[in-house]
Amino acid sequence: MARAESSRTPRARGTEKTIYSGLLVMLLVAYMLTVAAPGALEHGAGHLAVAVVALLLVGVGQRVRQFVGGWAGIAVLAIVAVGLGGGLSAAGVDGAVDIITALLMLGAAVATIDRLLTAPEITVDGVIAALSIYLLLAFAFSASYAAVQDISGEGFFTDDQLGNRSDFLYFSVVTLTTLGYGDFVSAGSLGRGMSALEALTGQLFLGTVVARFVGLLRTPQRTGQS
Repeated sequence: MARAESSRTPRARGTEKTIYSGLLVMLLVAYMLTVAAPGALEHGAGHLAVAVVALLLVGVGQRVRQFVGGWAGIAVLAIVAVGLGGGLSAAGVDGAVDIITALLMLGAAVATIDRLLTAPEITVDGVIAALSIYLLLAFAFSASYAAVQDISGEGFFTDDQLGNRSDFLYFSVVTLTTLGYGDFVSAGSLGRGMSALEALTGQLFLGTVVARFVGLLRTPQRTGQS
């Protein structure tokens, strides 16, 4: 354990704190732009750019570079597939972009979880990372919902109600936190299954990852004294 702790120098911890802080700020800004100003990031390319930056930030200076590279490879293959399928409709292309966004967001979340669960201790940067993971999951499911609507051509919500980026992200956060306001309800077996999976994911995240973070939470001063 001492060896693992010594491998994380003060400079490395400072770098991670900066990375996770930047990641959290970027996700919060993207969330506010999507929800409060729906037109700002209405197109899938905006969230795709956020996902790419998030994955790059998570991979900087960490041992998960190969993992990140694998997810990036999946995204490249998906983009190539879309390019080869020149006959795809605009809705199909939008759906493919949403799927890629969901994969990249999920990859960034899993990579961050992997890094933190193997850390010898959790400090403030770990708490910031945990908040970032929660938002990454919300963005990933939001993009998945958008993909279902784009590809199917039908409204994702009940009464064939078409959703926009703001609606999907809001619904995703409400579902992930299991608030269930009921103003938006997913329609169809696929939509209901995905929203139920997100609710379970939110509960598992709080019950396992956050619980472990709290158990490992230490301040640098206390760790030095011990």
